[in-house]
Amino acid sequence: MSLLENQNYTQGIEKLNTISEKSVYYNDALIELQIARTKMQQTQQIPQTQQMEQEEKKQEINPTEIEESLTYYCKGKIDTCLSRLSALKEKVQSGHPLESKVNDFIESIRKVKTLSERGEKEYKNNQVSLALKTWKELLQLEEKIIGRASSYYSTRIYIHLASEYCKNAQEFLNNEDYIKSNEFCNKALKVKPNFKEALRIKNVIAGNLYNEGVRLEPENRALAMNKYNEVLQVALPDSDYYKKAETKLSGNK
Repeated sequence: MSLLENQNYTQGIEKLNTISEKSVYYNDALIELQIARTKMQQTQQIPQTQQMEQEEKKQEINPTEIEESLTYYCKGKIDTCLSRLSALKEKVQSGHPLESKVNDFIESIRKVKTLSERGEKEYKNNQVSLALKTWKELLQLEEKIIGRASSYYSTRIYIHLASEYCKNAQEFLNNEDYIKSNEFCNKALKVKPNFKEALRIKNVIAGNLYNEGVRLEPENRALAMNKYNEVLQVALPDSDYYKKAETKLSGNK
């Protein structure tokens, strides 16, 4: 019976079947044979049961777990996000509706990481046109991932874009082309509201226009009023130059 004790049920059954009906051990052999067959069947069922439990466990995933993982993406912790999504992938049963969704997120976020690194490198190397193209692709991909372009990565991109617009605004300001300069300031503020450099340049433009109005006022009041109107178009309503120009215009009525 040592074979059965060592769980060698197949060999044990073969040995038991060789015992003759005339043997004094025959009845004992029948009992042992039944026991061996039962135990062998139970042993074969264990892996199947374990597999079923693993499959059931794999299905235990809530869509909110995906959303929680994406919060790390929004914070710029892309490796943590990918790690959590990969762990979720292991929990999802093959063919489960969430399997393809998790895989798509993993693939898209890995691409975002590549595009982000490429864009930063291009920008640092003054390859602005290439960086802009790369960032455009990244922002489109980000909208696919989180439904909007609003995360750590898009914020960095918008800061770079606003900086580029302000460089153009400063160049036009240096050439006293206030209209063009203001246009680029507005572009910077559109992608990055309250961007300090854009607000600074707008204030300089408003100051220059206001001073021109003051200089023209004794000679040509109509042209001076035009300059004050231009100040209102450029300056922020709560700025000093806006209030000064408004006062000048109200005194002209």
